[in-house]
Amino acid sequence: GHAAPEDAAMNRENVSNKIAAGMDRWQNTLEDMINLRSSNNQVFKDNYWAQNGFDELRRYVKQGSDFSKELAAILQERVEAENYYSKCLAKLGTKLSKACKESVGSCAEAWKHVAIEMEKRAEIHRSYSSALADELVKPMKHVIDNQLKLRKKIEGNVDKTTRTLTEWRTAEAKSKKQSHAAARENEKLQDATLEIRGISRSSSVGHIPHAHSILSAARAERLNNATSERDAAKLKVKKRKTEDAVKKTEVEYYNVCVQAERARLEWESSVVKGAGMLESLEEERLAQLKTCADCYLQLTAAVPPQLAETTNLLVGPIKNANANMDMRVVRGVRSVPAGASEQLLPDFYCEHTTLAMNRERRKQALLKILQLVKQDIDRERKSKQGLEKLSMAIKQTPTFGTDDSQQNVADKLYHMRSMLTYLEAVRYKITSSLNELDSRPTPQHPLASHIQIIRDKQGQQHSILKVPPWLQADYQSEVNKNLQPNYTALTKSVNGGGEERERRDSIMSRASSKLRIEHLSFRRNTEHKSAPATPVCSELPTPPIKTPTPEVLPPPESPLDWSERGAGDGLSNQQDSDFDEFSSQSDSSTDLTDMMKNENGEVPAPAQSIGKCRALYTYEARLNDELTLSPGDIINIHEKQDDGWWSGDLNGSFGIFPSSYVEEITTCI
Repeated sequence: GHAAPEDAAMNRENVSNKIAAGMDRWQNTLEDMINLRSSNNQVFKDNYWAQNGFDELRRYVKQGSDFSKELAAILQERVEAENYYSKCLAKLGTKLSKACKESVGSCAEAWKHVAIEMEKRAEIHRSYSSALADELVKPMKHVIDNQLKLRKKIEGNVDKTTRTLTEWRTAEAKSKKQSHAAARENEKLQDATLEIRGISRSSSVGHIPHAHSILSAARAERLNNATSERDAAKLKVKKRKTEDAVKKTEVEYYNVCVQAERARLEWESSVVKGAGMLESLEEERLAQLKTCADCYLQLTAAVPPQLAETTNLLVGPIKNANANMDMRVVRGVRSVPAGASEQLLPDFYCEHTTLAMNRERRKQALLKILQLVKQDIDRERKSKQGLEKLSMAIKQTPTFGTDDSQQNVADKLYHMRSMLTYLEAVRYKITSSLNELDSRPTPQHPLASHIQIIRDKQGQQHSILKVPPWLQADYQSEVNKNLQPNYTALTKSVNGGGEERERRDSIMSRASSKLRIEHLSFRRNTEHKSAPATPVCSELPTPPIKTPTPEVLPPPESPLDWSERGAGDGLSNQQDSDFDEFSSQSDSSTDLTDMMKNENGEVPAPAQSIGKCRALYTYEARLNDELTLSPGDIINIHEKQDDGWWSGDLNGSFGIFPSSYVEEITTCI
C-alpha cells in the first residue's frame, strides 16, 4: 500500500521536470521567432503563418520562378534570332558585294554601299545579341538556378517538420484513446467494489438469531465471508491493475502531447524562417527583373541610332547615282569599234584541187554550186532593195511605223548586207577555184584580202571571212542617226496587247502594198557601182588586179518577192553581177523622187487596169498612200494583194484601199 503513493510522487516529479524543460524550449523558440521579425519578412510571416498559407506562398514563389525561367528562355530565343538575322544579313551583304564587284557606274557604286550597309547592320545586330546574352540571359539563369537550390532546401525543411508534426499528432490521438479507455475500465471496477461492500453489510444486519438456527447461521456466515473475501481480493487486484494502467496511459498521453507541441513549435519556426527566406528570394528575383528590364531598354534604345547612322551613309552614294550618266558610259562602250565579225565560209571538196577528183566532175560540181550561190545573191539583192524602199518610206513619213518597226527594218538591212557579203565571198572562192581549174588568173575582189584560211588538227581546211569594219560602221551610223531604239517602244512591242500588234501589222501591210504600187507604176534603171578600196591583209595574197566589166542588172521583180529557190540546173540567163553591194553610194540614200524618174526624166505611165470595182461604204484615208472612198465610187483596179488591200486609181488619184469596202464589177459604168 505504501509503494503506490511513492510511484505516483515520482511520476508527478518527472512530469513536472519535462514540463519545465518543454517550457524552456518553447520560450527559446519564441524568442528566436521574435528576433526573426523584421521589416523585410513581417508581411510574409503575418500572411503565411498557417500550413495552408505557406503552401499558397510556395505556389506563388514557384509561379514567379517559372515566369523568370520562361522569360530567360524567351530572351535566349531572341538572342538566337538576332544572331541568325545577323548571319543572314552578313551573308547577303557579302553576296551583294561580290555581285557588284565587276559592275561599274554610279548606280552600281550605290549598291556597293548598300552591301557595306548590310554588313554594318549585321554587326550591330550581332553586338546587340551578344549584349543581351551577357547582360540579361546569363545573369538571369544564374539567379534562377541558385534560387531553385535554396528554395528546394527551404521547402525540404518545412516538409520535414510538417511530417514530424503529423506523426506526433497521430501518436497523440492514439495515446489519448488508450488513456480514455483505461480510465473507463478503472471506473467500472471502482463501482463494482463499492457494490460488493454494500451487499456484505446489508446481509449481516438482516438475520435474527434463533436457537435452532444459530448453528446454520454461523455456518452460512462463514461460507459467505469466505466467498466475499475471495471476490474482494480478486477485485482489489484487478482494481490495482486498472489504476496502474490509467496512470501509465495518462503519463504517456501527456508526454506525447508535449512532444507534439514541441514538434508544432519546430514546424512553426521552420515556416517562419522559410517564409522569410522565400521573401528574400522573391525580393531578389523581382529586383533582378527590374534591373533586366532597365538593361533591355538601354540596349534596345542604343540600336536605332546606330542603324540610323549606318543608313545615313547611303544618302550620298544613292543621291549621286545617275542613270543617264551610266547610260553615257554604256553608249561609249557601245560606240567603240568592235573587232571584225568572223563568218565561217563553206569549204567544198571540189574546191580543193589537191584532193583527188575527176576534172570534169569537179568542174560540174563547182558550176552547180556557183549557180546556187548566184540565185541566192539575186534573191537577197531584190529583198534588200524592197526593204530599203520601206526604210525610206518610214523615214519620210513621220506617222508611218513605230520605233520598234524601224529598228526591225534596220536589223533586217544589216542581216541582208551581211548575208550578201557572205554569199559574195563564197562566189569569189568558187570562181577562184574554177579559174585555177582552167588555168586562168584569179579575179580581183574587194573581199579577197579579208578571207583567212586555216587548218585544224585533223588537217581540215577552214575559210574564215572577217567582215570588214566599214560594213559594221555603216550599220552603226545608220542606227545611231535614224533608228535609235526606244526602250518604251520595245517594251510595248514585246509585252504589248493585240491592238498594238494589229496596228503594226496593218502599217507593214499597207507599206508593202505601197511598194508594190510604186513597182507597178515605175521601173528603176540600171545602176553602175564600183567597189571601194579595201585594206590589204597578209593573210591571203591578192593576185594581179584585173578590172572587171560592169554587169547589167536586169529589172528586179516585186521588191518584197520572197519566192523559193529555183533548181540549180545552170540554165539561168542572168549574167554575173560585179560586187555592187559594196558600192560607195548606198541605195538607201537615193531619194524617192529620183527613183520615180527614168533616165530621160519622164514619169512612166501607170500600170494597166485589170478591172473595176464599186465602193459600198465610206472609207476615210488614214495615210497618204490610201484612197478616200464614198458609196458609189468606181475605182480602177491595178493589183490585188493577198493581205486584203487592193491598189488602184480614183479620179486620177492613185493609192490603196481595203477590198472589204468594195464589190468587183464586170462591166464598165
